[in-house]
Amino acid sequence: MIIDKAYEQFVKDMLKEYEISQLPIKDKDFGDLMQEYYEGLMLFEITNNEVWQKASKDSVGLINFFNENRKNYTQRISFSTFQYNDSKTYKKINEIIEQKNNRQSYRFIDS
Repeated sequence: MIIDKAYEQFVKDMLKEYEISQLPIKDKDFGDLMQEYYEGLMLFEITNNEVWQKASKDSVGLINFFNENRKNYTQRISFSTFQYNDSKTYKKINEIIEQKNNRQSYRFIDS
């Protein structure tokens, strides 16, 4: 009995593995999708190893690149944050901002 059950489970497992191995052949769309997924993982791995990990380890190179291209990183962003407790305060702050009508960014925090 125990041997019969173990054998049945073994056969089920073998059939399942066989069906899984044949799925890309039986279903072309699935096979293409799996191939695309595999190639995407390979591309990510190569890019990660050849570009991102090297760049993250080369802090001197990153600093030198920044210093050589500093003129490309001159934009500054200015913003203000307002905190309010009720809708009346929010409306008042919003009115003041609309009156100024400038290009600054504002962030509201509801507390």
